[in-house]
Formats: sequence, C-alpha cells, structure tokens
Amino acid sequence: MEDTPTAQKVVKIAIFEDCTTVFIHYEKLFTAMERKVELRLWTRVKDSTLPELVQFNPDLIITNLMLQASVEDGFVLIPQFQEVLHAVPIVVLSKHVSDRNLAGLEMKVRCLKAGAVAAFSKFPNYPPAEDFLQFVH
Repeated sequence: MEDTPTAQKVVKIAIFEDCTTVFIHYEKLFTAMERKVELRLWTRVKDSTLPELVQFNPDLIITNLMLQASVEDGFVLIPQFQEVLHAVPIVVLSKHVSDRNLAGLEMKVRCLKAGAVAAFSKFPNYPPAEDFLQFVH
C-alpha cells in the first residue's frame, strides 16, 4: 500500500505591528518557506481586537512592544493574549529588545517574565522564519 502525503496544516500567525513595512517583511519571510502560513495583521488595538484574535485562532502571535504610544502597550497586551488564547505562544519582535546592551537585555527579560516565549530584536537583521516557527506545535 502506497503512502499518501498528508496535507500540511496551514500555520496561522497573528501579527501586531504598527509599521506596514515590517509586515511586508514578514510576508516575504514566511512565504519564502515551504510551510504554508496565513498571516493576519493588526496595526492598532481596538475593543474588537481580542474577539477578532480568538476568531482567527492563531498558532502563533508575534507582537511589537510599541503599538500606539509606548512600549508599555506590548506589556499590557501579552497577558490579554494569554487570557483569551492560553496555549498560543507569543513572540516579541522589537527594536527595544537586544542582546547587545543592558537596556535591551532588561527589556528581553521583561518580555519573558510577562509571558512571551521569546523576544527578538529587529536590528541589525530580522530573525529567520524558523526562529519564530520553532514555537508552533
């Protein structure tokens, strides 16, 4: 009996990013992979955001820290994401996170303590898609 290839599950990724240029980078990053992904962008947080997120039912959430006024925006969102989507991994991608200086390291630790599974810097280069997808189960 011949094995039939199983259809690969589409990975749904919710992206919270206020810069559409960064979103275009995500599109290029993830569409270059063999794995199928569906990306959904939120540039602002509104009353309807969490219900929309639950309806989208992502496998992964990627968020910037600064979405509207300050980096505190991201730290408010992470626990809200966890409250409605308990098992969905959250990855922070922010220019405020860094392994190269103390302030950036402190911000990374703060992201992890808030509930993110990882925190990456946007600079000098964006991490490869695999760095994000390693958290999808």
